[in-house]
Amino acid sequence: MNVFNRLKSNSNASSKPPSASSTEEFGPVSHEPKLTPPAHFNPAIHPPLDDEQKAKVAKLLQYIESIMLPETDKYYPSERGFVTENTVKRYMRARKWDYEHAKTMLENSILWRRDYRPDELDPEYIKPE
Repeated sequence: MNVFNRLKSNSNASSKPPSASSTEEFGPVSHEPKLTPPAHFNPAIHPPLDDEQKAKVAKLLQYIESIMLPETDKYYPSERGFVTENTVKRYMRARKWDYEHAKTMLENSILWRRDYRPDELDPEYIKPE
């Protein structure tokens, strides 16, 4: 049995029209971007890295540098803008400081960006999404 058919047949949510309370619950729908954070916003501050974490970040940066596009490539500036020390730290945190998993994840992200070039997409093309 198809999973989607099963979910569809068991779900009554798709057959109900949206209620007026849903807009009350979540507030009015707005398509205007929020360009500044609210005054009460406090970003999470990560603790300083220990020596082992710094070594892993340096090792991953060194590996990523070895697979970067050549400087003569047209897409090099975009790739260079994506691959920063902060990006590497983010990927290491996401993989709980497991070097091999972070390396695989970041390398796959870089390869995906090379193929799809998300920073070169026309905003009008993305707008419906």
